[in-house]
Amino acid sequence: MNIVTVLFSGAIGLLIITFFVSLLVAIVFNMTAAQKYRQKVARLLSGIRLNKMLAALGIDKSRYLHSTNMLEIHNHMSKCKACENVDKCDDGLVTSSVSVTEISFCDNKKQLKKLIEQQQLS
Repeated sequence: MNIVTVLFSGAIGLLIITFFVSLLVAIVFNMTAAQKYRQKVARLLSGIRLNKMLAALGIDKSRYLHSTNMLEIHNHMSKCKACENVDKCDDGLVTSSVSVTEISFCDNKKQLKKLIEQQQLS
């Protein structure tokens, strides 16, 4: 081997190492950012009736936050905040557990039913 081959191989090796280190840093950064974002969404969720509805239906909040697309979660939260059936919802949530068949008033009924089915399958 001549010196050019050794230098070229060393440069390629250094680039590969730099790439993998950068990739690892990016992955860790993204995971940390995602965790902080999910914590923020969890705090927002705690302030609305959807949080009580999830608990009453037996849907694990942590699992919901980690398995459901964030856009869907925001849609669920928006529907809940804009809901005009607040009195029916409050009456239904007086008990600690409700059935998905008892929440016909809920704007998120279809999505909640789907979540329950997914939870039962896994």
